[in-house]
Amino acid sequence: MALLVIPPLLVVIYTIYHIITNDNLSGSKRIVWLVAVLLLNIFGCLFYWLLGKDKVKAI
Repeated sequence: MALLVIPPLLVVIYTIYHIITNDNLSGSKRIVWLVAVLLLNIFGCLFYWLLGKDKVKAI
């Protein structure tokens, strides 16, 4: 049972950490992604990693 729960939970936790520490996201985008991940769990994480992670800004 734990093998079905722990890996997705770790993915969600890491995604939330990445959203919070990602300097390329504005405040409003950060809030939207946090809400999406919290409400949609794994699907929210998948959407974030595929669509939401902004590229590194040029200096």
